[in-house]
Order: sequence, then C-alpha cells, then structure tokens
Amino acid sequence: MPSVRVPRASSSKRPRDANTNLHGSPEAAKSNDALPEPSPSSRSNRGSQQLDPAESSEPAPKRSKSGRALWWRSLAIEAREHRDDTIAKVLSKTFVHVGKMPVNPPKNVTSIPAEILSDDHDKNHIPNLAPRPRDKNDPIDTTVIPLHYITDITPQSLHRRLMEREWSATAVTLAFLHTAAIAQGLVNCITELMMNRAVTRVHWLDNYYHEHGKPVGPLHGFPISVNDHFEFKDLKGCRDGYVCNWDHFAAKDDRILKALYDAGAVFHCRTTSPQTMMHLETESNLYGVTKNPYNTTLTAGGPCGGEGALVALGGSPLGIGSDFGGGIRCPAANCGNYGFKPTATRIPPHECRHVHDEDDNCMLGIMSTHHFGIRLLMKTIIDSLPWPEHASDNRNPQPEVTPWRDIPDLSTVLRNPGKLRIGVLWHDGIITPHPPITRALRMLTEELKRKTAELQKRPNFHGPSIEIIDFPPYKHDEAWAIIASLYFSGARTTINDSLDKSGEPKLPITKRLLRHHSKFTNLNLSAKQRNTLTVKREAYKASYAAHWDAHAIDILLCPATPGMAPPHGKARYWGYTAQWNCLDYPALVFPVTQVDKDVDIWPAADAERAMQPIAQDNRRNLAAYDREEMHGMPVGLQLVGRSGEDEKVLRVMEWFTERSGLGLWMPTAGF
Repeated sequence: MPSVRVPRASSSKRPRDANTNLHGSPEAAKSNDALPEPSPSSRSNRGSQQLDPAESSEPAPKRSKSGRALWWRSLAIEAREHRDDTIAKVLSKTFVHVGKMPVNPPKNVTSIPAEILSDDHDKNHIPNLAPRPRDKNDPIDTTVIPLHYITDITPQSLHRRLMEREWSATAVTLAFLHTAAIAQGLVNCITELMMNRAVTRVHWLDNYYHEHGKPVGPLHGFPISVNDHFEFKDLKGCRDGYVCNWDHFAAKDDRILKALYDAGAVFHCRTTSPQTMMHLETESNLYGVTKNPYNTTLTAGGPCGGEGALVALGGSPLGIGSDFGGGIRCPAANCGNYGFKPTATRIPPHECRHVHDEDDNCMLGIMSTHHFGIRLLMKTIIDSLPWPEHASDNRNPQPEVTPWRDIPDLSTVLRNPGKLRIGVLWHDGIITPHPPITRALRMLTEELKRKTAELQKRPNFHGPSIEIIDFPPYKHDEAWAIIASLYFSGARTTINDSLDKSGEPKLPITKRLLRHHSKFTNLNLSAKQRNTLTVKREAYKASYAAHWDAHAIDILLCPATPGMAPPHGKARYWGYTAQWNCLDYPALVFPVTQVDKDVDIWPAADAERAMQPIAQDNRRNLAAYDREEMHGMPVGLQLVGRSGEDEKVLRVMEWFTERSGLGLWMPTAGF
C-alpha cells in the first residue's frame, strides 16, 4: 500500500483573507478541480425548466407520468454518481485500497475503520506538515501520524494539538476524509466529500499559522461534517431529502456555516437526510437507506442519521444538523454519540429549506464523540454574535445575545450550593421505555450516589452532594398535541406537491407518517389557528415551569428515546425529544451503556403494564424490543435544563463524567 501523497503547503504563498467564502480562494473556485455545474446538454436532457416553479418566472411544463419517473431516476443517478466521484477523488489522492474493505462485513462495523487504518502500520500514516520537536516521553513521532490515532482521539485532544500546531490542519483533514470514505462504504451516510474545498482551506490555515504564529480562531483546522440540507454557496443541496431539490444551487452560505468558517472550521463532508426531513429514519430516493454502525439491520435514526452514523465510525469529530423535534438527538442515542439541542433563543435559526417554513424552531443541532466538542461549538457560535446581517432579517431576527458563561464551580448555579438535585423522569406517561433504558437510569444514578459518598469521605473534598428525586411526567400528551399540530400542519399537501415536482414515489416511511399522524398532517392551520396554538404552548410552558419549581430540581435526567434503535422502517415515537422542543429547554443526549441480552429483560410487572397502554403505540414499542438482535447496541439518556441554561447542562455533563466515568465503554474513548 503506497504512502499518502500530501501536497505540502508552501510558506512563501501569501494566505487568503480569512473572510473569503467557504469554497476557498477565487482561483480554486475557477480551477479544473472545482465542482462542475451541469452542462447545458445534461440539463436539456431533463428539461430546461427550473426545479422549483416558485423560483421561475415561467410555469413549469407538465410531464407525463412515465416522463416524470424517468426524470427523478435520472436525478437520483446523477446525485449518486456525484457522491461516488467525490469519494473516488479522496481515495485516489490518499491511500485507501478498495480491496481492504470487507466483502461480507458483520452487522457491527464499528471496528472496521480502525482495522483498515491501522493495517500495514509502517505505511498507513500521514506526514505531519507542522511537527514540533519530539519530547522523549511522547509515544508518537510527530513527523508522521498514524491515521487511526487522528480519528480515534477525543475532540479535546484533537483541538489542543491543532491549536498548539502539534498537528497540521492538512494531516487532520485528510485523515477524516479518508475515514469518511470508509464509513460511506459501510453504512451509506455520505452525500458528498468536499475534498477540493477542504484541501484549499487547510493549506491556507497551515500557511496562516506558519506566517502569523497563531491559529485563525477557536476552531482552527477542526473538521466539521454538515447535514446536507445546510446550504453552501455554489454547491448543490438536497433540501428536505426531495429529489426535485437536489439540482438546486445555493446563492449564499448558511449564516451558521459562515460563523464557524470564520472561526477556522474545515467542512469536509455532507451527510444523508430522509425524504421530507420528517422521519426518525434516514432514507431517500436519492441515496437509499443509512444504516446503524452497531447493527446494520437497525436504523441510525433521523433526520440526521447520516451524521449519527458518520460520527460513530470516526469519520467526523463534530457534526451539525437540525433538531426540530429530536433530529440530532435521536440519531445520537441510536449511534452512541453526544447530541445537543440548544435553547432556541441562544442561537439564531439556520437558513434551512424545510417543509415547515413558518415554524420558529428551525433549530441547530450539534453532534460529537464527546461533550467537549459540543461545548466548543456552542461557545464559538455564541461568542460570534451579534451577526450584522440580522439587522435586515425580519423573519429570523437577532436573538438577545447572552454571552457564553463558563461555570468553573458547579455549586454557583445550583438552588442549594451544597447539593445537586437531579430529577429522574422514568417515563413520560405515554410510552414505557425498553428495559435497557430503565437500567441505564438506575445504573447512572446509583453510581453517582456511590461515587459522591466516597469522595465526601476525603478531607479535601469540595463540591456538591447529590439528591435523586423522582420527577413525575406533567401532561406530556398535551405537549405532544401542541407541537405535532404545529409541526405537521400542511404536511400532506407540501409533501405531495414536492414529490409531484419530480415524480418520485412516496417511500413506505413517508406513507406511514401520513397515515400514522393523519390527525395532524391533514391540518392546514390558518394564521389565527397557529397563533392560538402558540398561545397555548406558552401557557403550557408556564405550567411546566411551575411543576419543575414544585420539585425544586436543578437538572432533569430522562430517556432520550422509548427504546433501542429499531429495525429499518419501524421507528415511530419521538415524544421524549420533542417535549423539550415544545418547552424550548436545552437537552443533551449522551451514551451510558450497551444492551445486555442476559440482563435487559422485561420484568413481568412492567410487561403487563406495557401491554395495557396509555397510548396505542405502547404495545408496538413493547413488541419492537428484541434483546437478542439489539445486544450490544448503545443505550443513551438525556440531560435537560431550563430555558437558557445551556452552559449548566453541559457543566453537569462534565460533572457526571468526572463522577461516573461515562463514555469509557465507547470505542472512541480516545488517548
């Protein structure tokens, strides 16, 4: 296997201005390596009209049913060919050999990227363009870096090495591009590898550090993957997972991407999302089904399942997507990652095109292999506010900027400085969680109590004690009715219209969504009705805040999902995540343990209670639990704070990690 050929950044070149757009230098955009626009002839083969009639001055000509079927298929083929071309470009410029991919991989493929990257160890490394003098105690020769070391390391360690120029941005980005290419072959999670842009970017970053002796910003050289409904200027975007939108070229970069880019981020790949962006699955007619790395017969979740699968396989240390009702957190739970939904008023909505253009919860979601990555990105975005372009944006006005507040001492943000009161929501009163989730709640709370009691015996102990309080659910069915009405209103019409533009068929998951949620998808709320629901939601927020205060808790621990990642096409309930969107509470999903088929068995009483459901879906949820098939799957929980307490949620997560050793079971525990 030949060694990697890394184009060395020349220190003699003057670096670009840091405020240029996200595709790199103007010269790079015009070069032969830039992503080509479709030729006029290829467009004429599909018809010359605009894909979105609303964006065209002339009405789109009608096609026959057979003509539209050919058209959507040609677009889907073009999308997959484009994706495959970008992957081939990465493989040709690095050193993954297709023969190294297993012919018949096991269901659990999480170990395969590391096995491929560590194979032939003497050759499978990347030259480091920014080596420091090697310390005699350093186990790694910094002149070359083993690929698996770069992608297995924690985000915190990776960030330190980039900021201190121990590793070059070029070496790090090529390693993650390489791993993302492997991940695509295993679980089908990628829509595009952005090698041209990424390589141009990291060369500029390495040159900048060489000339100025400092990083360009807090994300200098840090690779970030992006769900494909975020818009990059001059790149095609999927937008809602509809075939008709694939050929859309964005006129500008999404404002959140620009903020991260200005801080030094490197966007190296885009990930899959489902048809309609409204599913707990990730499947589309464009790219097919995205699989779960821990068991490829089970779902990665959705809508940001591509992010979940990629991050779990080490193809990205940090990814972004949307979280309207759990779009980041559900895949994070299914794939053993950390996933965060911030308070909506802390970060401006991103400029996604979505079926719910009137919804005010077009909320950023963040995913990482560790909570450090989430904190890093949150602090970077909030510190970048205010954004000047918000002054003229009536729909997405500038939020009231609350600066990021580090919390060195957790006691300073507790109701009682000497005690952390943790509420535990065992169930939501609608769906009974699967046994591994209940075990994870018990295991974590018991371990926290045990470790805290042990530490308190030490004479130099400083910190709060803990108290665990059972927190009863409060009208979660009412919250679900409110948010589902706002979320699904007009969905049937919008979905049918969007599918009709290209003639693509409804996938089974979309048919089931329209059938299962017909009470809401058949609604077409007027402005007055929407306003009435919004008022009702605000009243519910006030009632829930009073319920929280009555139990005097500092933080809430609860399930992230009603069960383990189900088989493809079987995910149904997202009330455990949507609840916190309705309340606009920050929520962090994190991995705790794995399913143990010998331990995680329904107790007879629980099984009997689950068979007498409060909701019809409870029986389905019970039947969906297969401890044999789900053995070894990640089990995640959710940590929730009050609106605006984003820093507190992440600080408590750090405290949990310190006290319980959370995350040590994960394959990416790091060095």
